[in-house]
Amino acid sequence: MEFLRFLEGLRTPFMDTVMSLITQLGDELFFMVIAITMFWCIDKRKGYYVMAVGFIGTMANQLLKLACRIPGPMVMDPDFSILE
Repeated sequence: MEFLRFLEGLRTPFMDTVMSLITQLGDELFFMVIAITMFWCIDKRKGYYVMAVGFIGTMANQLLKLACRIPGPMVMDPDFSILE
């Protein structure tokens, strides 16, 4: 938790925006756009591969979250501030 407090102390509006953009790169929509673009414009096999990797990764992520049930930092410490 101390490491998260340390990172919270380093927050700046610019870095919040940069990190938010990096976070959005892992979104399902990003994988779908890349997979569809590859499917139509580059190679169908590569498009299918990217789509499968995105789907399997998303499913594995959700399965691990359900299996581990570890509470987030805002649940463990109500004073911890998060960004939307």
